[in-house]
Amino acid sequence: MTNEELERLPFLDFDINNKYFDIKSNSFRIIDKRAYMQWLGLNLNIIWTRGCPNKCAYCYNSTFISQHRDNAKIRYPSPHYIIDEIKSVLKIYPMISWISFIDDGMMAISYEKLREFAELYANEIKLPFLTYGTHPNYITEEKIRLLVKSGSIFFRMGIQNFSEKILQVYNRKTSIELIDKSVEIIAKFREYITPPGYDIILDNFFSTISERREHLEKVYNMPRPFIINLHSLRIFPASLLEINIKNITSENIPKSRDKNLLHLRMTVFNISHYLLSIIKPAKRIFNLILKYGCDDIKEYNLLGTFMRFLFLIRRGLGNIYRMDFSFISGNLSYILYFLKKAGILKLYNEYTFYKLKNEKKLI
Repeated sequence: MTNEELERLPFLDFDINNKYFDIKSNSFRIIDKRAYMQWLGLNLNIIWTRGCPNKCAYCYNSTFISQHRDNAKIRYPSPHYIIDEIKSVLKIYPMISWISFIDDGMMAISYEKLREFAELYANEIKLPFLTYGTHPNYITEEKIRLLVKSGSIFFRMGIQNFSEKILQVYNRKTSIELIDKSVEIIAKFREYITPPGYDIILDNFFSTISERREHLEKVYNMPRPFIINLHSLRIFPASLLEINIKNITSENIPKSRDKNLLHLRMTVFNISHYLLSIIKPAKRIFNLILKYGCDDIKEYNLLGTFMRFLFLIRRGLGNIYRMDFSFISGNLSYILYFLKKAGILKLYNEYTFYKLKNEKKLI
């Protein structure tokens, strides 16, 4: 669909009279405020853009583009449209306190359109929002500054790996230099946002020890604070990823292709990513990890579980510091609902937006 066709679409249907099928009760139930909070808490997931020009081998988009070339084009309705869509949802669920843009290509929107969006959002929505799916190819300091000033409190960017060869296997058309630059740009705004999230894919059996060391050293030197979102590589039969692994590395594909992408092998190499998300260890300790912990063979499940627990605590503290509870759902969301009804979240947001509006560093 073109931008003009997207502009004519009705808004997503969040009507309070919609129903969902509840497996536990074997019946249909109304999607009321209680049901919404069980799933999403006080957060709204929304997508502004469609399409993606990238053909990353681990992503479905490489197949989409092979079927429909126009899917490579970033398409989106006007800034006024997306603002009005958000407002239409807020009328039905006024308790919503965070907006999460889960687009693949929001950062690819032109600066002029983003500026129009930012001005409308800061004046008419005035809620903190989260920017997911940012790509290093589209990040500029001007765009990040613009979004931060209008209320973006979080950025998530795909790094995937710091090895040129691994990026080639992933068909990730970006450079290490551009990744470094994007990380540096986001770090410039660390005092206004929660620790940014960087995606990294592990369990890439075709990488060498030297490539793992190269990757880990780059992670170690990244500006802090940050959070690493870790994923275990999944290989689907006949996918571009499988083809690239065979052609570029000449490795045999493991028989066990289908697995949970969030269940990592608890090797020292993988566990060290949790450690680096929590603290920056002394150089001598890190050198020991580089020397003895990059074979990626033996697993230490108990140590891995403990480090992941500490990692989640560190991640939670980073969110609490910025009053970002967009990740909370279920029964815990009733605590947030109390903060909303008591006016605490509103007071904090008003203070934050006033501070952003008058912050000289963001002008």
